[in-house]
Amino acid sequence: MIVQNSKKLPIQLLIAVACTSAAQADSMSFLSSDTLPLNLTQVVALPANAQATPPSGAGKTSISDYLYLMGDVGVTLTQDVNFKNALGLTGVQFGLDTGMRFDLGVGYDVTSWFSVEATAGLIWNSISTISGTQGNIPFNLNTTGDVYNVPIMVNGKFRIPIIEEANSPEIVLGGGIGALWSQYDLNSVAGFTVNDSSSAWAFAYQATAGVEWELGNNLHLGIAYAFLGTTQLNYEYVTADALYTNSILATLRYEF
Repeated sequence: MIVQNSKKLPIQLLIAVACTSAAQADSMSFLSSDTLPLNLTQVVALPANAQATPPSGAGKTSISDYLYLMGDVGVTLTQDVNFKNALGLTGVQFGLDTGMRFDLGVGYDVTSWFSVEATAGLIWNSISTISGTQGNIPFNLNTTGDVYNVPIMVNGKFRIPIIEEANSPEIVLGGGIGALWSQYDLNSVAGFTVNDSSSAWAFAYQATAGVEWELGNNLHLGIAYAFLGTTQLNYEYVTADALYTNSILATLRYEF
């Protein structure tokens, strides 16, 4: 009678248990045959907490995945418009009330922290006074009218997470260049009805700074400050100094 070595018994039991379990799980498995596998490394045991490998190509896969739509709205303070050659008058100035600014645009995420945008907007201010000097006599007259400015800009924006966590608020810094179309409409001066309107184009530039939060579903809400400036504006009969606006805006961004 042959006596087996007791040190080999645990290995033989392990092989028998592995073969029996595999045969019960898959009746067509080669382990259900009378021949035992020679290479035990073919039996692979995964940890209980192992996770499946995500499919290749998960995440952004097309150009549209990097695009987003943006918009903003808020109040704007526009510096009074100073004219250089106003029909023999000197120091002529439009006094402007607080106005509104709106912008719409489309952006592209070049990286996770930098994007480029193309935007168009409208800045509106009402005219409250017209002042200046005729000869040596100063004047300041109540006026009704409007100034419309349409900036068309290409912007770059940097997004910096405040803390290194998912969905962290981000500091947004940006700047851009473009063109601005401006028009003023005068309705009345000192109670007298007038009908004066003129428009002009100018080179424009701007800088922005703000904070943005992710609301979920690819939607981001923020608040921003925007400074916009231009070169001088050559209206039909007069030339105006550079235009400067300061705006506080609520921003909205939707990623595809």
